[in-house]
Amino acid sequence: SSTDKTHEVLKQLERKDSRIRVFHHEHNRGPIHARNSALEVARGRFIAFLDIDDNWLPEKLEMHIAFMKRTGAGLSYTAYKKFDDNNRVTSHI
Repeated sequence: SSTDKTHEVLKQLERKDSRIRVFHHEHNRGPIHARNSALEVARGRFIAFLDIDDNWLPEKLEMHIAFMKRTGAGLSYTAYKKFDDNNRVTSHI
């Protein structure tokens, strides 16, 4: 469980934007449980996972959605880069 004000900040965003829905689990059961819970209540056509250690380029979602609409793909993914603590690329997959 987060010890900072993350939940309160997210609830404020939820009040401002009807597309945002915030859920809270009383006990931490890991990312798989959280994802499965979210998938059960998802309403949109597209779902993207953004983990705490991910850093997306600003155009990532726009590019994925455009590709999926253009090709009819049900799934899309890309290569990724791993960085070390000094912000140096350690691998490019």
